[in-house]
Amino acid sequence: MFKLLRLSYHALIERKLRAAITIIMVVVGTALLTGLNSMSAGLNDYLVKEFSTLGANVIIVIPGGLRSGAAAKITDQTASLVEQIPGVVLSEPFIQQVLTVKSSGKSITATLVGIDRSRLTTIFPTLRLKEGRFGSQNEPTALVGNLISNPPDEKDFINVGQVITLEVSSVVEGRRIVESRNLLVDGVLDYMGSQGMFIPIDRMVFTSTQTANSFLGRGGKYDGLYVVTENADVVDAVSNELKEIFGGGAEIFSSMSIIRTIQSITGTINTFLGSIASVSLVVAAVGIFAALYTSVLERTREIGLLKAIGFPKLSVIQLFLGEALLIGVIGGIVGNVGGVGAAYLLIGLLSGNSTSFQEFNPGSSHAFTIQPVFSPDMLFTVWLFSVILSLIAGVYPAWRAASLDPVVALRKE
Repeated sequence: MFKLLRLSYHALIERKLRAAITIIMVVVGTALLTGLNSMSAGLNDYLVKEFSTLGANVIIVIPGGLRSGAAAKITDQTASLVEQIPGVVLSEPFIQQVLTVKSSGKSITATLVGIDRSRLTTIFPTLRLKEGRFGSQNEPTALVGNLISNPPDEKDFINVGQVITLEVSSVVEGRRIVESRNLLVDGVLDYMGSQGMFIPIDRMVFTSTQTANSFLGRGGKYDGLYVVTENADVVDAVSNELKEIFGGGAEIFSSMSIIRTIQSITGTINTFLGSIASVSLVVAAVGIFAALYTSVLERTREIGLLKAIGFPKLSVIQLFLGEALLIGVIGGIVGNVGGVGAAYLLIGLLSGNSTSFQEFNPGSSHAFTIQPVFSPDMLFTVWLFSVILSLIAGVYPAWRAASLDPVVALRKE
């Protein structure tokens, strides 16, 4: 078998240009397949990370569903009722409002969240303090996100121990009314970066539910409810119970359900892109077929001589399949390497910075952190696909060569 492969190798060397062009076709197809698959996997990981700010065992209930019916009202009694559902360990209501934060004569837009701050790390497991403390439910103080404390174009805008002014405006009977409230900052959160895109914690100000309720005049009604279950395994069962309680008056979703949807979408995208890349490999297979068939026609006398001196039909088939195998193996290996480079190059171009493939803009609120993912299984599968497709393309030319009549072949001019 090794001798036949060596003969196949020498046959390719004798036709360097044709062999090189055929291998390049395989390289291009393999590189496309590798690059697109790795970028699809990277996109999937990126999106899953974005929506993993919440714990896998956390469900969010938002009043005002898309279906018919009045929006549900969430109160302390509602939260207590939800906490009685089997599998629920925490039912935490929250108030949320976009407003203006002022400090030292400057202002920034933020989202005020009224919630029991001692439970934040249970709801957001990746949340960390940069300085200060989280604060308690009974304190009228503020915990600010990193980009509220340190906006991209402003250093140390708000620090621990500083007093900030919250301003919210409304229109009543044609008049614009501005309500304001001063709060002492007793904590600053660590930078969440891209992990906080789904729930932009970096641009939030947290205070107690009592403070938010009195300032915004909610009358004991909440804008939503975080429900924490015992573990991720009971999320679906608890979600079904919540749907029974709220009916069509609320939207109920969890990070798990969002992640499943994302994976379904990225899986479809991956299949679509993979199909496109596979077409280029099919084109390469046609090129292999054409090259080997032409080789059979050019080497008719050589094939006739081999058969005349006793080469069995199977050996002739193996000789030409060996050429196809070498084209697939070499093209697949080089294509995988080229696909890795192409994926990183494309990521660099998409980021607007071709010299860096890391976090391209750490100062922005949503840094671009998509990275291609190369798994050994994926690389091997793409390589194997290239080799198999090359072998399939070489089957007919090999059979054609083996079927030649040696007498007729030797008469060929």
